[in-house]
Amino acid sequence: MASSDPGVADPEPEPERAAAAQEDAAASSSDEEVDRRAFGIWQALPVPMRAPAWDVEELDSVEEYLCRVRWQAQSLPGTVVAKEVPSALDRPSSAAVPTELDEPEPCHPSLLPKAEWLADFVARFRLLRDRLQWELAREAEELNVALGTLGLGQETAEPQAAGAAPWPSIFDSMPELAALRPLKPPGVAQQIPSRVARLVKSGVTADVAAELFALSLRVEEPLRPDACAAYRRLWRHCSSVRASLAEGSQDDRLPTLTILIAIAGAIFHQGPVLTQ
Repeated sequence: MASSDPGVADPEPEPERAAAAQEDAAASSSDEEVDRRAFGIWQALPVPMRAPAWDVEELDSVEEYLCRVRWQAQSLPGTVVAKEVPSALDRPSSAAVPTELDEPEPCHPSLLPKAEWLADFVARFRLLRDRLQWELAREAEELNVALGTLGLGQETAEPQAAGAAPWPSIFDSMPELAALRPLKPPGVAQQIPSRVARLVKSGVTADVAAELFALSLRVEEPLRPDACAAYRRLWRHCSSVRASLAEGSQDDRLPTLTILIAIAGAIFHQGPVLTQ
């Protein structure tokens, strides 16, 4: 029915308003369904279906940015497979790290160790390293046993029988090793560069050499980059000092130099080791 007030517009007939509302709702629903089927999300902003303007270096509109995002989303594969990352156990040891090693300074052949001595030293040194790792693992198991008896953890090994003789500890063989016993592997590795710097600055002395010997037994492989650099520096310095000695020298430093060069070169592979 028409309105009697000439200043008020006649309301839209009820059937026409309902039809228009249904058309709008259908169009909106259709657009949303298309967007959801195409992109898996409800579209927040309208994006024209066109190729991005790649000739435009700097984005000047949100529309262009959304066009590029849509193009990239359609171009990417449906499934992205990450590359396999090797675990810490699969990483190469310090022996396999590619490094450019220097040639040792030439010295008289009489100052070089014999090949038999070098092979025996390397075998014994590695045996000591393995023994240390075994002892540390056993101490960790005994700690778990103690925690298990207190109800703080689960037992992983049987405790040592009562009255049995205590296990001989390799840490007790050197005071320098005993000082490293409570340290974790990162703390051990951090000390190597400073000890090498001290040896280079103050000279090859027995106390610093003993500390480096103990650190080399205790440090875990693969070596950290700073530890590798420190052992290369140790190898260069000891090779240079040895080269300054005369033929058949009886210098007290020669045995220490030979051992340190063997550790840096033959154990941790930071330089070649010459023999007679």
